[in-house]
Amino acid sequence: MPLRPFLEAGAGYLIVVEDHDALRAALPDEFATLIEIFAEAADYWREEDVPFWALLTPPTDGKRLLPSLEV
Repeated sequence: MPLRPFLEAGAGYLIVVEDHDALRAALPDEFATLIEIFAEAADYWREEDVPFWALLTPPTDGKRLLPSLEV
Protein backbone atom coordinates (compact mmCIF):
# COMPACT_ATOMS: atom_id res chain seq x y z
CA MET A 1 0.00 0.00 0.00
CA PRO A 2 1.63 3.27 -1.05
CA LEU A 3 1.87 6.01 1.56
CA ARG A 4 1.58 8.88 -0.89
CA PRO A 5 -2.26 8.87 -1.07
CA PHE A 6 -2.42 9.33 2.72
CA LEU A 7 -0.32 12.45 2.45
CA GLU A 8 -2.20 13.94 -0.48
CA ALA A 9 -5.63 13.23 0.96
CA GLY A 10 -4.72 14.39 4.45
CA ALA A 11 -6.48 11.32 5.80
CA GLY A 12 -3.75 10.08 8.10
CA TYR A 13 -0.39 10.71 9.71
CA LEU A 14 3.14 9.96 8.58
CA ILE A 15 6.15 10.66 10.77
CA VAL A 16 9.63 10.02 9.38
CA VAL A 17 12.52 10.10 11.85
CA GLU A 18 15.94 10.43 10.23
CA ASP A 19 19.43 10.73 11.69
CA HIS A 20 18.42 9.40 15.08
CA ASP A 21 21.70 7.62 15.90
CA ALA A 22 22.97 10.39 18.19
CA LEU A 23 19.70 10.54 20.12
CA ARG A 24 19.60 6.76 20.52
CA ALA A 25 23.23 6.67 21.67
CA ALA A 26 23.02 9.64 24.07
CA LEU A 27 19.57 8.95 25.53
CA PRO A 28 18.69 5.27 25.08
CA ASP A 29 15.89 5.30 27.66
CA GLU A 30 14.27 8.35 26.13
CA PHE A 31 14.62 6.83 22.65
CA ALA A 32 12.87 3.68 23.90
CA THR A 33 10.11 5.91 25.30
CA LEU A 34 9.75 7.58 21.90
CA ILE A 35 9.24 4.17 20.28
CA GLU A 36 6.62 3.30 22.91
CA ILE A 37 4.81 6.59 22.25
CA PHE A 38 4.74 5.85 18.51
CA ALA A 39 3.32 2.39 19.24
CA GLU A 40 0.61 3.82 21.51
CA ALA A 41 -0.25 6.47 18.94
CA ALA A 42 -0.53 3.81 16.25
CA ASP A 43 -2.86 1.79 18.48
CA TYR A 44 -5.03 4.82 19.16
CA TRP A 45 -5.33 5.86 15.52
CA ARG A 46 -5.99 2.28 14.45
CA GLU A 47 -9.01 2.24 16.77
CA GLU A 48 -10.13 5.51 15.15
CA ASP A 49 -9.64 3.95 11.68
CA VAL A 50 -7.07 6.62 10.77
CA PRO A 51 -3.78 5.61 9.11
CA PHE A 52 -0.72 6.35 11.23
CA TRP A 53 2.83 5.50 10.23
CA ALA A 54 6.01 6.22 12.21
CA LEU A 55 9.03 5.30 10.11
CA LEU A 56 12.62 5.34 11.31
CA THR A 57 15.45 5.27 8.82
CA PRO A 58 17.93 2.42 9.30
CA PRO A 59 20.62 3.28 11.85
CA THR A 60 24.00 4.13 10.36
CA ASP A 61 25.82 2.13 13.04
CA GLY A 62 24.16 -1.13 11.97
CA LYS A 63 22.54 -1.73 15.37
CA ARG A 64 18.99 -3.04 15.48
CA LEU A 65 16.26 -0.66 16.52
CA LEU A 66 13.84 -3.39 17.48
CA PRO A 67 14.34 -6.94 18.71
CA SER A 68 14.11 -9.76 16.20
CA LEU A 69 10.78 -11.52 15.99
CA GLU A 70 10.89 -15.24 16.45
CA VAL A 71 8.23 -17.23 14.67
